[in-house]
Amino acid sequence: MRRIGGTNADEATGRRGFSFSSYIKASCVFVPVKETIKLTLVDKL
Repeated sequence: MRRIGGTNADEATGRRGFSFSSYIKASCVFVPVKETIKLTLVDKL
């Protein structure tokens, strides 16, 4: 499975850098999804 974007930076900074960048990427994906779900539920109610 390939990582998306910033692979050179992740490899250069090592495991800690990878974990940190992965956390940032996960947050960037998760927050909009959570907001979208919230809005969808509000619209249905």
